[in-house]
Amino acid sequence: MALIGPIVAEILLGFRREEQADWVAAELRGVHHLPLSWDDWRAAAQLGRALRAGGHVLPLPDLVIAAVALRNEWRVWSIDPHFDHISELKRFTV
Repeated sequence: MALIGPIVAEILLGFRREEQADWVAAELRGVHHLPLSWDDWRAAAQLGRALRAGGHVLPLPDLVIAAVALRNEWRVWSIDPHFDHISELKRFTV
């Protein structure tokens, strides 16, 4: 398992109480963190433009997550329906 910054931010954004977010942040520090490169951001933009041309506008964090997963041939663990629009993206099934 690996995390990138946008995933960490989205997870921590979900907490109302700061002490809960701090506890989860401390736990997440133990998970492998993958730094994002220039190419990751560029791939996210390219993916976003392609999807938008097909009528689908995705949030930037989802585009970055998908771009990194596609580059590394990783599966994404998410129930977010935005990822349904990226047919080549592999996902974990529950």
